[in-house]
Amino acid sequence: MTTPSIADGATYRDLLLRLLPPGLGWPRDPDGRLYKVLWAIGDELARVHSRVLSLLLETDPRTANPVDSLLSDTGYGGLLEDWERVLDLPGACSDVSIADMTVDERRAAATAALVAQGGVTAAYFVQVAAALGYTITIEEPLEAWHCDGPGCDAPLYSEAWAFTWIVNAEYDNEVYFRCDGPGCDHPLVDYGTDQLVCMLEKLKPAHTTIHWRFTAAGP
Repeated sequence: MTTPSIADGATYRDLLLRLLPPGLGWPRDPDGRLYKVLWAIGDELARVHSRVLSLLLETDPRTANPVDSLLSDTGYGGLLEDWERVLDLPGACSDVSIADMTVDERRAAATAALVAQGGVTAAYFVQVAAALGYTITIEEPLEAWHCDGPGCDAPLYSEAWAFTWIVNAEYDNEVYFRCDGPGCDHPLVDYGTDQLVCMLEKLKPAHTTIHWRFTAAGP
């Protein structure tokens, strides 16, 4: 969306002058009182007009402005914070706060969240992980092991695994639980993949379960 043209007080003044009835009782003298009154009215009409046009920008997250008018492109407070509230941004899975983002980055994040279509395929979740900087592979157990299967090296999946998918992810750093840690609610080992786990758990189909399999990244 392009920025709409800002209305001009002189344009409204001239419009008001042309709407005056003819006659000596309605002088158009620039130094006259009537002319100056119409100029003042024109300025106010132009201000209201410009404010209405600026509000059109707020209907699109790509051009929405922050409440702080000093950060706004139009000089008025905008609705960018409302977009972020409705879209739940930056979200529980983000490791970046709103305060650390530029206005353009906030607009881009809101636009991406608004137009995101989602998906249920393995390729979609691989793409989501890649956007976060992770390389993953996904396995989908299709059937339980049975005696007339292909061989004894087949996985032992029960019927419950029909709604489970396996995510193989690499990690660069592992931190083990320590007695002098902040609390007993911390995991025994942390692979530094919290953002990946949070995002996929949030986006996964509700009836499915993700089984995570982490391996150390190669040299």
